[in-house]
Amino acid sequence: MTIELTARGDINLDAVFRVAWRKEPVRISDKALRRIEECRASFLRLIETDPAPIIYGVTTAMGELASRKLERDERDRHARIKAFA
Repeated sequence: MTIELTARGDINLDAVFRVAWRKEPVRISDKALRRIEECRASFLRLIETDPAPIIYGVTTAMGELASRKLERDERDRHARIKAFA
């Protein structure tokens, strides 16, 4: 049986067990996808404000360079970099 995720509360121990151990598939509902889109758009508006907020790894570099604020073009490039473990 497919587990449908619509809200945060749908991710619980039972759902994790069913997916991890019973290999049940997961579907993200259309309602959840719309909410994700809304939240992402809101977040993007936030980081484009002037002055942009300081958000570790989003508007700043990471690790030792975390105190360095990134310019807009640098943020786009930085967002596509896969972080090292």
